[in-house]
Amino acid sequence: MQLCGLSLSPFYERNLILLDLKGQADKVETPGVPGGFKSEEHLRICPTGKIPFLLKDDGSQLIEGQVIAEYLDGLLDGPKLLPADPDARAQVQMICRVVDLYIAAGMSPMSVAVFRGIRDDAKIEKAKAEDFPKAVNLLGWALSKRGKRAVGDSWTIADCAMIPIMFHFKNAVARFDVDALAINADVAAWWDSVKDEPVVQASHGRMQKVFDFVVAAAARKAG
Repeated sequence: MQLCGLSLSPFYERNLILLDLKGQADKVETPGVPGGFKSEEHLRICPTGKIPFLLKDDGSQLIEGQVIAEYLDGLLDGPKLLPADPDARAQVQMICRVVDLYIAAGMSPMSVAVFRGIRDDAKIEKAKAEDFPKAVNLLGWALSKRGKRAVGDSWTIADCAMIPIMFHFKNAVARFDVDALAINADVAAWWDSVKDEPVVQASHGRMQKVFDFVVAAAARKAG
């Protein structure tokens, strides 16, 4: 199997974290994006032109980071990161949906400005004042608030989804004088409990390498 994408994408990176937590990183190849991002080859394999996508051994593909994460969790050996208990499972999936639908959208104008060099000041100010704080508070509401992880004391896909977002909070959102962790105490408490874990440090190290390259390219485009 081949997991295709770039670590700056939180939807791609959650799957690398999942593989690390399951001890199965050597079971999936990570070739980047065949042909380059939005190339003819990329669009032929993945018509959405997005990342990540998974090329399965039978020649079929999967798209959407959360779909891929749940597939890999069920397929591969190692600790299960989607709980069997229906209530815990639903909460994990709810947190992932909050990240994908609300956090990502709330910080989008700031991310676009940093990573693509396209700045819309009106959208950025609205995001800072309304959309982003609302999304962070929703994430805090969704957390279990019991245990050391997003849901209970064990790692789940919810943690996999949140860890890359913290990188963007520190390296994109913070550039607009927004302290994301000051918005909600429950999100801050979760981050404090996981930030020094090796899997988190490894993830943010991968993301930093791509971040430095992309930001430099965006600066050249803007300049």
